[in-house]
Amino acid sequence: MSFCYFRAVSDADFIFMLNEQYDYPLPTEKIALHPVNPPDHCKLLWVSAQEQSLIDRHFYDLPDILHSEDLLIVNESKVEARRVYILKKGSDYRFESVFIADATVEFDEMKPGTYWQVLIRKSRKLKSGDLLYAELDANVQFTFYRDEHSNTFLKASQPLNEAIFMQIGQMPIPPYFQREAETSDRTDYQNFFGQIPGSAAASTASLHFTERLTKELIEKKISIERILLHISYGTFAPLTEENFSTGELHAEYYEMPESLAQRLIKRDFHRVIAVGTTSMRVLESVARISNGKYNRGLTGQTKLFLKPGDSIQVTDGLITNFHMPASSLMLLVGAMLGEKLTMQAYHHALAQHYRFLSYGDAMFIELPPRNF
Repeated sequence: MSFCYFRAVSDADFIFMLNEQYDYPLPTEKIALHPVNPPDHCKLLWVSAQEQSLIDRHFYDLPDILHSEDLLIVNESKVEARRVYILKKGSDYRFESVFIADATVEFDEMKPGTYWQVLIRKSRKLKSGDLLYAELDANVQFTFYRDEHSNTFLKASQPLNEAIFMQIGQMPIPPYFQREAETSDRTDYQNFFGQIPGSAAASTASLHFTERLTKELIEKKISIERILLHISYGTFAPLTEENFSTGELHAEYYEMPESLAQRLIKRDFHRVIAVGTTSMRVLESVARISNGKYNRGLTGQTKLFLKPGDSIQVTDGLITNFHMPASSLMLLVGAMLGEKLTMQAYHHALAQHYRFLSYGDAMFIELPPRNF
């Protein structure tokens, strides 16, 4: 039964069918709460779409698995400490908040200030105009607002940047960890390639890289190019019927350097290997916007939702972690491998005691060679 047939039914039925196909039992004990040390000693499942094969390796084997002249695309967005505990003035209420995005431009000139869209646990206890302050620094104060769509915002008493977040916040580790961030998360949950602050979640595929491994890759003539995609905390949101009716996910800001666009035009490499779904999202977004010419759309907001049945236009391989059942990231993997091989890989990983999700083990997906 094809996915084209599924799309003829209602969005609700389509969601149910995909949930059935890309669902799997994930025992709590399979969720890694801390990373392997050193990071490149995690397991790596090598999945070949051409051979329909599964091979157990380790991440430090990557230089032996990749080909000389392959091109690795990494995301250089850096995670900021955007989980901030805030207190309501004149009460004992303590709220957990995650700062999603700077929303200053969304407010008119009648309300000057620095505004951020935030997720606040138990925000129903707050009303617009309430005054709050950061638990770790009472001098950083906020005014709460809720819009007509129930989105929540905080107006900050001062501009918020990486240094301020480091002072008042914790690393925004995934909610399924069900714990507060620890000191070790400041390094463990940081993108190895991160240079430009702006993410509310980590590019988890990057967490496995080390200086030694990167040096070995370069020595093998595997080049590394950088793109930018600031990861929203929306990456943890469950799929909704609206995602399928619009064909879109949450928006994320991205940039592709002109130098990389020129390389993609010239094809002066063997294969394009995306390190993480965020890198792949940029590659596939620009390819679609520019119709494969890479002459426009190098900067913008992407809402790309890759799912089974969609074409993969530029990515030849993907390094990624093992994702939540029936999530948008599972469907992206399904777009590359199809249902059968995707679920074979996941059930194999469970049987072989792989560790799952953000601090878990990795997978290398290898697509068949392209004809140019």
